[in-house]
Amino acid sequence: MNPRICALVLAVAYGASACATAPAKPTVVSRPSLSAAEVDARLSEADAMAARGCYLCLREASGAYFNLIAVTDSPVVARRALENELMMAMREVELRLPDSGARERAKGLVRRLQDEVRLPSTALGSGKTESAYDLYFGMLEAPTGAGMTVALLRQREEERKALAEQLAVIWPSSALAAYAYIPLAATIGRGDGFKQQAAAIREAYPRNLAVRYRLQTNPSNYDDKDALAMLDEEPRFAELRYLRGQRALARTDLVTAHREYSRAFDTLPGSLSIAVSFGSLELTFGRNTQALAIFDGILAREPDHDAQLGRTMALSSLKRHAEAIAYLDELLKDPSWRPGDKYYWRAWNYLQLGQPQNAYDDANAALKAMVNSNLYQLAGIASYQVTRVPEARADFENSVQMNAGNCDSIRYLGIIDAAERKWPVAVARFTAAASCYARAIAALEEELAKKQADTSGLYAIQIAGIVADIAQAKALRETSTHNAEVAAKNAAQ
Repeated sequence: MNPRICALVLAVAYGASACATAPAKPTVVSRPSLSAAEVDARLSEADAMAARGCYLCLREASGAYFNLIAVTDSPVVARRALENELMMAMREVELRLPDSGARERAKGLVRRLQDEVRLPSTALGSGKTESAYDLYFGMLEAPTGAGMTVALLRQREEERKALAEQLAVIWPSSALAAYAYIPLAATIGRGDGFKQQAAAIREAYPRNLAVRYRLQTNPSNYDDKDALAMLDEEPRFAELRYLRGQRALARTDLVTAHREYSRAFDTLPGSLSIAVSFGSLELTFGRNTQALAIFDGILAREPDHDAQLGRTMALSSLKRHAEAIAYLDELLKDPSWRPGDKYYWRAWNYLQLGQPQNAYDDANAALKAMVNSNLYQLAGIASYQVTRVPEARADFENSVQMNAGNCDSIRYLGIIDAAERKWPVAVARFTAAASCYARAIAALEEELAKKQADTSGLYAIQIAGIVADIAQAKALRETSTHNAEVAAKNAAQ
């Protein structure tokens, strides 16, 4: 194979195994030579790719840098490549993208630079570049909540502060340093005054979309017009689509959030962060088949708690009750993460299959881990069906205490009061239930009108569900009104 072609193949492969040649005797192969002007021109092209900021842009820049490394010993080229690889590795951690090997390539470039030149002291300390960056990645990859002791949490926070202090000094030295510093600024008390500092950072890197994107991730600094301008400049910036979706979701603009999540997912389907968010939003719209496909895709790659719970909810909503129960059986082998939700959904599915004893056991197991109005109602229904009436009454009363608008729990209390011939109390319960259903119907009809006015088509399944809920609420209102009249007659006798 031609030595020049071999060198270029090696570059594109990021240092893969040597080309398959077997010369008869050892030969010395020199690198193809480029003039300084040619190196500068190609370096400028690679820099421009990197400055576009999106993950796909960084990958393109990576190939350009390494192709150039194959034909030049320039430490400037190696340093730019190092910064690009680290930016890629950071983005992969942030978005939970598959590991492209960027971090390992960055370590190789650090070793190369240490062999050929001394890195300037502004590069996070002479001879300490690799360990400093490893500290940053270590904090991103390490758990920060569940499973960490208080002492370890404090240690992590001190490490973040130390890194933030270093980056606060050197962020003007490179776009990478600025990118790394922005999310850490608040840890050293610069959160309140970040607006002013953000303006200085943007002024220092006006054409670097990665830095501008990173500034956008700070909620106090988010500017939707600027985000749209960046997308006009670089339409492949899926990370910005994802960010716009998050901001839309925060203001309950679900249609916009769905559009942005969908586009981000189509561009970066390998991002588990984007996929989990998109799948959860599909659940919100009642698009359970679509959500299930997304969650299955995530879980085919690696375990994920949110995807596991989302899959459970999708199966349950699709009325695949036996499958949901079998899946929850497996999930409950690990009770360390949200056991209350797992037991709740298994109890709910047991009820749908007419297995109240199993539902009763699971609902009470769930109550040991969490409490809310709907769980108390579920426990009450299961208790009532296995004739544990005092427990059912207590559960329904707790449900109403936590949410006075839980009409079904009020109605069940009326049923229990009537069965115990507590007629005056039953009258009050059924009357309250009828009024509760009337309010629920009004709220549902208002929600229905809003969603019917939407032209996106995303609410189609929700609309059908709301129509069914209104019909059911009207029937239960009439039943509660009738029961109140019967109870009143019995009370009068």
